[in-house]
Amino acid sequence: MSQFLNQLVAAADVRTIVGEVRRQQVSDVARGAVFVAALLLAWISLRPFIDLGDAQLKDAATGNETIAYLAFGCLAVLAIAFAMRDSVPGLMTLISPGFILFGGWIGASVILSSDPGTSMRRAVATILVAAVTASLMLLPRSQKELAGWFGVSALGLLAVCYLGILIVPDLSTHLITDLQEQQLAGDWRGSFGHKNVAAGMMAMMLFIGIYVWRSGAWVSGSAILTLSSLFLLNTRGKSSLALCVLVLALSALATRVRSFWLRALIFLTPLVLLNVFSVGTVMSGISWTTGSR
Repeated sequence: MSQFLNQLVAAADVRTIVGEVRRQQVSDVARGAVFVAALLLAWISLRPFIDLGDAQLKDAATGNETIAYLAFGCLAVLAIAFAMRDSVPGLMTLISPGFILFGGWIGASVILSSDPGTSMRRAVATILVAAVTASLMLLPRSQKELAGWFGVSALGLLAVCYLGILIVPDLSTHLITDLQEQQLAGDWRGSFGHKNVAAGMMAMMLFIGIYVWRSGAWVSGSAILTLSSLFLLNTRGKSSLALCVLVLALSALATRVRSFWLRALIFLTPLVLLNVFSVGTVMSGISWTTGSR
């Protein structure tokens, strides 16, 4: 009799373990799905493949604003719920004087706005996106999971862009019939509204590919590197390509420099120059076309 009871207890333990493993697997898939969905929603948006030859494009309302709020709202709830299960200390770091003051400043801006209704909608959108962003990196439990989810997201975006080039090339490339910048005809833009945006995204995909490749996923990492590089070249985004090459060169140089201060100089000098020749020119009041104040 005691042996039979022991067998029953052992069988119950096995069922409990199996049930726990299944729940854990479902939880892992759900966390990964939320991570990938959040990135693809931000990267692709709910309105991809815009027709730049549409005369009503400038006057078109957002249309899918409510759907976007619902999508980011659902993702924010799910991301925070999953993060609270394993990363409560990480979420608690958001309750700091700096973030509280920032939230108060947003609230005051909404109240004092000349259009409180629109400002409130924009504030809600900002809060939802911030909630997703704050929780996203708390979802993966290991570097392997993070690299895998990044790889799936990047390949998903690249698949959408390349399918657009193959299936709807008139909505994925700049055309001579575009209302503006007809000189860009032939440049790839994928699911994005402009080739410069596409170029910047492909540069980011290239660095994600490097991260995925170096994490050990050589096949997916190589695919991301190859596809993003080819797309970047076909966008003819000179600024993104130049910055991409510059960052790669500086990173390679910094790995061979032992001095901390020399490495700091290597990394900070480009940032200072970019600010001086972008924001600095606006703040200084210097006219670079005439050379006078």
